[in-house]
Amino acid sequence: MNVFPFSAIFRAPLSGDVAQEIAPDFAGVPAIERRVTAEVASYGSQLGTILDAVAAMAERDPGLAADPRIARALALRAKVEAVKAEETARLGDRAQQMLDSLHRADPAAHAALIAAEARR
Repeated sequence: MNVFPFSAIFRAPLSGDVAQEIAPDFAGVPAIERRVTAEVASYGSQLGTILDAVAAMAERDPGLAADPRIARALALRAKVEAVKAEETARLGDRAQQMLDSLHRADPAAHAALIAAEARR
């Protein structure tokens, strides 16, 4: 039995499903949005492609960076790249921690993994 009488109607923050669609059903054509993000490119990949194109145009014509819209896009790209770099470093740290744990737990499995990686 639920203690809170409205729990069937209301959900507290973070109490429900963690997966959600980004585009609501009234934005564009949902079937197209789903297929594009599933078969072509995620929203992040699409945005990255556009930001890379803006950066390439600004490199070819440095005067473009004076346009506040271009400057904002370049600043956004720089922030995204900084987050990617931070997460890549963290990923390396986590991988090292996992390898160290494997070495302590099962040195033979660790050695086999390192040998398999060396053969690649």
